[in-house]
Amino acid sequence: ENQLSEINSNDYNNWYLPSLNELELIYNNIGPTTSYSDITNFEVSWYSAYWSSTESTNNTAWGCSFYGSCYPYYKSGSFKVRPIRSFNINLP
Repeated sequence: ENQLSEINSNDYNNWYLPSLNELELIYNNIGPTTSYSDITNFEVSWYSAYWSSTESTNNTAWGCSFYGSCYPYYKSGSFKVRPIRSFNINLP
């Protein structure tokens, strides 16, 4: 939450933590296994998960490691964040 406050204090104020579905779309479209991997800097390891805004229970939220899969983690855990503004995907 503090990192988003710092980002929102700059030029734009509409950054937010992506939902699980949005995080998966980002990863699948510009993640480390795509031709755009050089611009995203996703860390790919079991020890480096990214938070989503999607809650699983009162005490857990979904996170993705991108080395394995996405799982609900305790909110007290320390993981990376990938704030977004918005994006559109043009499908053929």
